[in-house]
Amino acid sequence: MTRRPVTRPPVSPHVPPHVPPHVPPVGTAGPRRLRLLFFGDSITVGFADGRSRNWVDRLVAAQLRADGDPLQEMRLYNLAIGGDTTGGIAARWPTEAKVRRRPGEGFGLVFMFGINDGWYEDSRGRPRVSVGHAAEQAAAIMVAARRMGPVLWLAPTPVRYVPDTGQGRSVPDRVAAIARRFAGVAADLAIPYIDLHAGLDGDAAFDRALMADDGVHPVPAGHALLARRVRRDPAWTAFLAQARRPVPG
Repeated sequence: MTRRPVTRPPVSPHVPPHVPPHVPPVGTAGPRRLRLLFFGDSITVGFADGRSRNWVDRLVAAQLRADGDPLQEMRLYNLAIGGDTTGGIAARWPTEAKVRRRPGEGFGLVFMFGINDGWYEDSRGRPRVSVGHAAEQAAAIMVAARRMGPVLWLAPTPVRYVPDTGQGRSVPDRVAAIARRFAGVAADLAIPYIDLHAGLDGDAAFDRALMADDGVHPVPAGHALLARRVRRDPAWTAFLAQARRPVPG
């Protein structure tokens, strides 16, 4: 039996399914639109979240409920790619961000990366990315990003278990070292930084969410915890206030 090809709709900004976008009546002014761009790796994609609602979806949905403003259209763009290193994000984020930035609309950039930098290329212990090089690449991202708009930087989340390939069990320590170095870079550059690694390291609920899958990707309970941690942090509130300001024409 020959299957007919499936026609897929064009790519559009992802909106949490339970929060419909506000559509203004024909002939009226459009809503105050806020575009939030999220760059990251498989944690931000939501791998292992069987409900297809990652921490980003949960965060934005909770913020929309809290705002209670029918005229505020908050559009999120989840631009994360599983397996991306800091260098991978550095290579692609400017192009993806520029095409989504609109004069007269709110705009903000959220970054979370670093876990994939902590891996090793082989069992001989050759790191995929050195801690120092990851920090240099991250600094370049942040310097350029804040020229484009408000920026919020999130630390990579803790890792509890990695299949042992010789040096594999030291990956959690490398990710922790990267998170600490990133915190120093953020402080030096005065970039808002939420240290999720320090905040979740040793958290029993997050540990359970990690170990319920592969020790790297949290299950839904972990994504819900991530969303709450970010939303309750003053850095998120300050970032959102800046991002809501219209981009100059």
